[in-house]
Amino acid sequence: MIIDAHAHCGIQDLSPPQDLEDYLSYIEGSAIRGVVVFAPVMEIYDRYDADFADTTEWRRRRKSANQYLLTLSKPDFEVIPYFFIWNDFLECVTAFHFTFRSKQLTKRMEMFVVVLTCVVDHSAKK
Repeated sequence: MIIDAHAHCGIQDLSPPQDLEDYLSYIEGSAIRGVVVFAPVMEIYDRYDADFADTTEWRRRRKSANQYLLTLSKPDFEVIPYFFIWNDFLECVTAFHFTFRSKQLTKRMEMFVVVLTCVVDHSAKK
């Protein structure tokens, strides 16, 4: 099974469009059968603001971004969500998250033969 080991997936930052359906269209025809997804950076904090100050709105965006990842699923395609952790999100993570995810990851790692990071040129898909 080939797994893309790092892809950003979200619905708030649309530059470029990067929800799960967009991602699936980029990899169409490939042998990739799963993906590890992270929230896009611009859904977590403003990476271009050297003086970034956290706000209630950014906390809301982070929570929404990570919650979206947990909703993703597709038949015959493995979606493995990972949280982009920021200080405030730690209070939402319980022991269940760590236990559940680590058991799933261990099981998956036993099945993996190849782990592949797929680099997709978004500009080529027009």
